Amino acid sequence: MNLKRQRAKQWIGSVLFLAIAVAGLIAVSYLLRPVTGGSFRKTMAGFYAEKEDSLDLVVLGSSSAYRFFDTPVLWEQYGITSYNLATGSQPGDVVPYLMDEVEKTQSPQLYVIEVRRFVKDDEEDFSEVYFRRISDNMPYSINRFRMIRDLVPDGEDRLSYYFDLIKYHGNWETLKFKKSRLAYVDNEKKSALKGWSNLFQTTSLEAPTNYGDVGISEISQQDEEDLRKLLSVCSEKEIPVLFVATPWKMNKKAQQKTKYVETIINEYGFPFLDMNVCTQEIGLDFTTDFYDKKHVNSYGAEKVTIFFGKYLEEHYTFSKEHSAATKEEWDKAAAKNREEIAAYEEGDERTE
Repeated sequence: MNLKRQRAKQWIGSVLFLAIAVAGLIAVSYLLRPVTGGSFRKTMAGFYAEKEDSLDLVVLGSSSAYRFFDTPVLWEQYGITSYNLATGSQPGDVVPYLMDEVEKTQSPQLYVIEVRRFVKDDEEDFSEVYFRRISDNMPYSINRFRMIRDLVPDGEDRLSYYFDLIKYHGNWETLKFKKSRLAYVDNEKKSALKGWSNLFQTTSLEAPTNYGDVGISEISQQDEEDLRKLLSVCSEKEIPVLFVATPWKMNKKAQQKTKYVETIINEYGFPFLDMNVCTQEIGLDFTTDFYDKKHVNSYGAEKVTIFFGKYLEEHYTFSKEHSAATKEEWDKAAAKNREEIAAYEEGDERTE
C-alpha cells in the first residue's frame, strides 16, 4: 500500500514538474517575442487583453483596415465597441483562423473584413514576414498550430513557426526586464486606443475622377481561391459579415480587381461597401486627409469612421449593452484619443 502511495506521489510530482516547466517555457517564449518593427505585437496582445464578450464589432484586414477605422471615434460617436485585429499586409488566408481566435473570448455582433489584400499587385503566395506578424503574436493553441500546419509551405522550417522560441531565443541576450516588457508574459497587454494609433503626416494627392467606370479584371488564382474559402467559412457562421473596400488613390488595375472581388462577394450573398464611390459623401479631401496614396491620416480616418458608423446605424442593430467598467474603459480611450490630437495640433499647425 505504501509503495502504491509512493508511486502515485512520484507520478503526481512528475506531472506537476512537467506542467510548471511547460508554463515556464511558454512565458519565456512570450517575453522573447520581438516588440519592435511595428505595432503588431501591441495590436495582437491588446486584443487578447480585452474583457470577455465586450466587443460589438471586430475589424480584420491589413493596414487598409487599421489605418481607416478609428475605434475610439466609433465609440464616442455611436457607442459601438470595436477592435482592429489587423496587421500590415495581412494575408487573406489567415482571416478564417483569426475569426476562430476571436470567438474564443468574444461574441461580436458583426465582422468587418477589408478586402484590399485580395487585389494586391504581387503574386507571392506566402510571406514569412506577413505571416509571422500573426502567428508569432498568437498564444499557443490548437487553432494556432492548425493555421501553421495548413498555411506554411512544406519547404519552410515549420518547427520554428510552431515553437517560435527557436527563432527568438537569441533575444535573451538583449532582453531588459522592464515593466513594459514583462506585461507580455501572458501574451496580453491592454491597448489604450483599442487597436488604433494616430498618424498625422499629410501627402497632397489629386482626387480620382474615373472610379467605377473602368471595367473588371480577374484577381490572381490564389487570391480568388483564398477569397472563396473565406466566403465559405463566413457562410457557415451565424454572425453577420460586412466586406469593405476602404478609399485610396488606386490605379486602374486595382479598380478593376476591386470590382471583380465585389462580384464574387455578391455571388455568396454578402454585403459589400465600396467606400471608393463614397469619397464625396465621406468628405475626404485628398490634399489633406491622406499620408500616402494608400492610407488616410488621423483626420481622414475620423471622417471615414463617422461615415462608417452612420452606415452601420442604418443597416445593422447593435445591442450596445456594456458594463459600467467597459464603458469607463472606452470613455478613457476616447479621451486619450482626443488628447493626442489636441497635443499634435498645439505643437504643429495644419495647413488648410
